[in-house]
Amino acid sequence: MALIEDWPIVVDNGAGHLKAGYAGDGGPRILIPMLIGRPTKRSKYTDWFVGEHANVLRNELILNCPISNGIVTDIDGLSLVWYYMFMKELRTNPENHPVLISEYPLLPKFNREKLAEMVFEKFHMPGLFFTDQSALALYAYGLTSGLVVDVGTEMSNITPVNNTIFIPNALRRQNLGGSHVTELFRYMLAEEHPIAATSISRDFARLLKEKFCFISLNPDDERKQLNSISNTQNVHQTPDGHIIRLTKERFMAPELLFYPRQSGLNGTTGLQNIIHDSIQKCPTDLHPTLYSNIVLSGGSTLFPGFSQRLENELKKLNSPLNQRIFIHKKQNDQKYAVWIGGSILASLSSFKEIYIQKKEYDEFGTRVVHTR
Repeated sequence: MALIEDWPIVVDNGAGHLKAGYAGDGGPRILIPMLIGRPTKRSKYTDWFVGEHANVLRNELILNCPISNGIVTDIDGLSLVWYYMFMKELRTNPENHPVLISEYPLLPKFNREKLAEMVFEKFHMPGLFFTDQSALALYAYGLTSGLVVDVGTEMSNITPVNNTIFIPNALRRQNLGGSHVTELFRYMLAEEHPIAATSISRDFARLLKEKFCFISLNPDDERKQLNSISNTQNVHQTPDGHIIRLTKERFMAPELLFYPRQSGLNGTTGLQNIIHDSIQKCPTDLHPTLYSNIVLSGGSTLFPGFSQRLENELKKLNSPLNQRIFIHKKQNDQKYAVWIGGSILASLSSFKEIYIQKKEYDEFGTRVVHTR
């Protein structure tokens, strides 16, 4: 293994968090909230802030997320996050490390070009390799073919992969993710506790959601049982002292992922339906492989009951075919599957033969990023 001073860095630019670390590691070393903040005119601060520092000072700053739906919307802001990553977290000189960047499939060409300019011209890194997130998620599970169900912060991506190559016409993507569940959960809490509504911030709701929400296997039965179950353990205090009790919103908010129209998201389809539609667009002989190798990725797949409910819903859609369905799940791998797959790929001795070298970028410019 090479010394850490020149070992590849793996970066997953998520809309919720940037995940980064060194190739060969079992998980990312750092998680940085994908957030930048610049001071308001009335603020006592003059510097920009990144990540959790920006979040803490949110009342003094104008906040912005430089990534939206996988696309870079503010390259200068993303550069600040990367600078913070190198200097404050990894504490390393980027000029010594090639980098692997995961990306959603079928993004606009300019996205790679912006990132390449940042990598080579701002940070002077020696090498760069872009690779599809779905293939990386499969690597994390030791697979090369299967169906990747990625439920991220802002959107869900359903990607069928055959021998490491995704099938473009069967890819499905929609704006439904963890942030939507958080907002619904927050709204339901505010409706239930109007006196505490202003103190239920997005961050507070997200923390409660991640700790206490779950996917019910039968929401109707769950509602009927609420009155007969003691909820003393689900009483919580907001940061400013209000008392709130968690009840049906614990399972009704995540229900959004399977039946979004019941929550008012017209035109949005549940995960089980877009998964079914994606597989139906693939060659018939691939269907058994895809159904029996469903891989979960993203923090919103970690809700207790998620995989079992998804399996149940898919069986309903496939009942006439009696199709075998198997969902691979490992808690750590689910949350960081993309990053772990990137770590595996970038640790291979052949990695240095496939990444774009800085001298190639200097000679051919941004168009070189579309050649591999």
